[in-house]
Amino acid sequence: MTCLIRDFMQPVGDGPIDCTLIETVLDANATLDSLLARRDLDTLIKCGAWVMDGGELCGRLDPVELLRLLNRRAKHAVRDRDSARRSLAQQMQERKTLFANLSHELRTPLNAIVGYSDLIRSGVFGDIQPSAYAGYVDAIHESGNTWSRWSTPCSIWPRSTPMR
Repeated sequence: MTCLIRDFMQPVGDGPIDCTLIETVLDANATLDSLLARRDLDTLIKCGAWVMDGGELCGRLDPVELLRLLNRRAKHAVRDRDSARRSLAQQMQERKTLFANLSHELRTPLNAIVGYSDLIRSGVFGDIQPSAYAGYVDAIHESGNTWSRWSTPCSIWPRSTPMR
């Protein structure tokens, strides 16, 4: 939401105007963001400013009102920051859970495949018949070990990645 200076200025009354205290003149259609970017913001906070619209004096920016507005804005920024941190923490936790579950779902059957292929290779169930299948069992065992080595960093990575 864009906040214009005219939204929080005090209208000028019919009484006399003492221009000696306030040297700064602002455009009524300027945004609060442009006001915050000014180099003389400290002067505005101390003295306030006149507000002009189309070349006519239309109001005054009171320093107290400006401080209230800045305080409100700072509170909103802190609230937004805290909300973003909570959201990020939740996303990081969900990521860790996803990778832990994914790692478990991949490694459990993979360990079974590697284990059974190792049993077959070692001859626990007898010789491999026909002998041409021995190469297939070796390929299964090596591929399983390769996948196991690949999936280990995937299970460790989310735990070792710091939250920023």
